[in-house]
Amino acid sequence: GLQIAPPPPPPPHGLSSWLTSQPGVQVARWESAQMAELVSDVFGYHALQLGTPALPGLAENRMPSRWQLLGPTEPGLGAEALRCDFTALPFDESSIDLAVLPHTLEWCGEATACLREVERVLRPEGRLVVTGFNPNSLWALRQHAGRALRLLKRHGAIEAPLFLPDGGEFVGLKRLRDWLRVLNFEVETVRFGLHGGAGFGRLGAKLWPNWGAVYLLSAVKRVPGPLLMRNARRVPRFAADAVPAIRRTGADQAFKSDSNELNKTDDNHAKIHQICAASHQSDRVRTRSG
Repeated sequence: GLQIAPPPPPPPHGLSSWLTSQPGVQVARWESAQMAELVSDVFGYHALQLGTPALPGLAENRMPSRWQLLGPTEPGLGAEALRCDFTALPFDESSIDLAVLPHTLEWCGEATACLREVERVLRPEGRLVVTGFNPNSLWALRQHAGRALRLLKRHGAIEAPLFLPDGGEFVGLKRLRDWLRVLNFEVETVRFGLHGGAGFGRLGAKLWPNWGAVYLLSAVKRVPGPLLMRNARRVPRFAADAVPAIRRTGADQAFKSDSNELNKTDDNHAKIHQICAASHQSDRVRTRSG
């Protein structure tokens, strides 16, 4: 009979398999330590991580609700992960306190749409943590060299391996800052890690601090609030209460009476100042005559 073939398995996720290699283990160790330090003091009720369960960015966070989201074709770890589209998150607006994106913008395919969706679900003053590969690094230079060698040996028998995971689009820090600025995020922390090979970590951090292989960025969602009135003396006491327009006659009279009282107080201060000045002048005249 006719048999329906099962659907093909999803393509392997390049980043998840690369994290098991030697440089991948270094990246996982550095990013896990940095994320743990940042998110341990972030308080709230709901936190989520988009993609890359091999880098548990919420392991040290203490929020009661922590969600691990997976992309449509991304392999997951455990049964508690939620698979969804990162450009249409199943959360209400302003309902999340913390969002962690470990290399998510490089592999989701629509980085700007993903950031806009994260901005939508984050509450005001909510925190965003992003990690990624630095395009301006020695590791990225080695990756470009490997791709050029692969093009030269395309028809040859020798395969040119890449140093970093194949696929994805690296997002530079400058471009990421511009995107976050448009979405009203304030960048608070930027860190670079893995500045070279063995023996060049500390030296590279001093010589080229912004050329680390990976970066971590932490930002806070800012929402513009109402402007405060500078001259609080002119604000009536009832300004905080909603007063209908038809009942403002009595309020205006009360405001005028308060203004008259303030004017009287200013006149009394002026009179006292004149009396003190006259008294001081008379004392000077007595002193000279004496």
